[in-house]
Amino acid sequence: MRPMSGEEYIHLYIVFLIILSNDVSCTHQASSGGDKLLLVLLDGLRYDLFNADMPNLKQIGIDGVKANMTIPPFPTISIPSTYTIATGLYTESHGVVNNNYYDLETGIILDYEHTCNASEWFDTGAEPIWVSANFSGLTSGTYMYPGGSVEIKGVRPNKDVANTEWRWYNLPFKKRIDDVVTWFRDDDLDLVLLYHAQLDTMLHDTGMESSETMDMISEIDDGLAYLLDELNEYNLLEDMNIIITSDHGHTTPGDVIRVWDCISENDVDFWIPLNGAVGYLNPKLEKREEVSKISKSKPMIILDVFTLISLAQAKRSKSLSRTKKTLSTGYETMSKI
Repeated sequence: MRPMSGEEYIHLYIVFLIILSNDVSCTHQASSGGDKLLLVLLDGLRYDLFNADMPNLKQIGIDGVKANMTIPPFPTISIPSTYTIATGLYTESHGVVNNNYYDLETGIILDYEHTCNASEWFDTGAEPIWVSANFSGLTSGTYMYPGGSVEIKGVRPNKDVANTEWRWYNLPFKKRIDDVVTWFRDDDLDLVLLYHAQLDTMLHDTGMESSETMDMISEIDDGLAYLLDELNEYNLLEDMNIIITSDHGHTTPGDVIRVWDCISENDVDFWIPLNGAVGYLNPKLEKREEVSKISKSKPMIILDVFTLISLAQAKRSKSLSRTKKTLSTGYETMSKI
């Protein structure tokens, strides 16, 4: 992929914070372990929401270290991006290319919740940080983090809570924080990844400036202050390194391009509906050239990702069947924004 220009990456709307703990007075006995790491991933958080509406998070950035932005991988959707954060690899290298598990041979597509908990989708040969930690003799936990509750390279985290839709709507942020703090305090974990998806869902459902979105932002910001208070209360903050980040941002779409106004659905063998601005389709073998010509004459971007994805799959040490399913030319479509 070509390097991105400043104008392009400024629209990625991502904030990335590394918080370095300050000396604080504490009241309880500290964990016996050494330095620990907590990653809090706030799905969909955009940089200007941080500046405008999250005073606690803003103060954390002032007290610690704040990057102006990060550049996420393509496609900038949740599961590929969160796995890039967990593995340090671009999408073409870790092979998790969509929010939906799919199989070109069978036509099976899983929804977001079930994809988050499908081992085959994540056990790609790439190594997320919680697996690396366990291989290094450290202990780890994942809380609703995509792929964090499945076996990867024969390993699962020491503690995990699976990502389910019920938990999105019924497990308050402060309850999740309580559980994570307990893991550090009682189980002496070295690494925990905590994932929060509701802001992203709210932004998709109600938009960037709705009262529901603003309420969710306030809830998250209050939760972050609560997190620091709890870590301090149990004498965990002094040895805790905290990363607060996001996987992508949001924007209000402009012109909407309807794919089926440009390409006949009868010419397509397989397709996945749009995830944000990105969708996938696989033209019938005899229609690929025609679909390619049509796409070039229409005001939308169609990228042939055959080489990108097939090379990623060819690197896999496991899931041979998954390699087969992606060795067909596919097209990735992006609406005009």
